Amino acid sequence: MSLPPNGIAFYRHPFESGCERLVHLGCEIVVKKNGIAVERAGRWLITKLSKYEEHLFDLEFHKTFCRLDAEAQAQALSFNQQVDGVSPTTQFDVNFVDCFVYRVPNPFDESVQWLHVLVEPGLEGKYIKWNNNAGGVRAVPESHGLRERATRALGKRCVLDF
Repeated sequence: MSLPPNGIAFYRHPFESGCERLVHLGCEIVVKKNGIAVERAGRWLITKLSKYEEHLFDLEFHKTFCRLDAEAQAQALSFNQQVDGVSPTTQFDVNFVDCFVYRVPNPFDESVQWLHVLVEPGLEGKYIKWNNNAGGVRAVPESHGLRERATRALGKRCVLDF
């Protein structure tokens, strides 16, 4: 019988860097009672740490991201409903990955007990990243009235750059 995860591990060096965060590949782990034996449990995770030291221990920094992510997911669902059936050859299904904040013992600084890590489940398969927080936006074809429908669906809450 396997034990439930009781920790996380992630690579020391990030595989990606965003506007505010460093992105690492990680996973949930089981640390055995002897404190040494470790095994991977569950699926791969994407862990995100702040680039800036003042936010490494700031739970509110991550809560804001999670709140905005939930709002964006609600907008995405509205968008999906508005563009459903616009074209028989093009189907959009915009979604945002759920995010969580893990509180883990701080390995960097003994004066601060906990480190907060933003965590998203790792995705299997091929996905398209449409934009990033550094201003990059992937082009979407100007067809099928998507711009007009998306603008109506999302209103003034989101700037769409098709």
